[in-house]
Amino acid sequence: MLLTYILATFTVLSLVLTLWQWLVATTFRFENRSDNPVFFPPLSILKPVKGADSQTAECLRSWCAAPYAGSKQILFGVASGDDPACAVIRSRLERRNAPCR
Repeated sequence: MLLTYILATFTVLSLVLTLWQWLVATTFRFENRSDNPVFFPPLSILKPVKGADSQTAECLRSWCAAPYAGSKQILFGVASGDDPACAVIRSRLERRNAPCR
């Protein structure tokens, strides 16, 4: 008999919590979201690269041209300085007069 009361209590508690969650979810106002946030934190992207083909330069350019209102830093990671992707990255940086390290 005691087990029946305990299980009934848990059932009622579960129903109350479910109703409370439903009520909170239905009253959430999406209109309060701003389409133009005023805070754009600095962004760092680590892009691992390995090897190069005929489309590597264009693919890397698309990473650099991605729109972001704040400042962004793109770090290209390679396993070796002899990787063919390094030559593509260096040539793109030299054309943009960007420092190449």
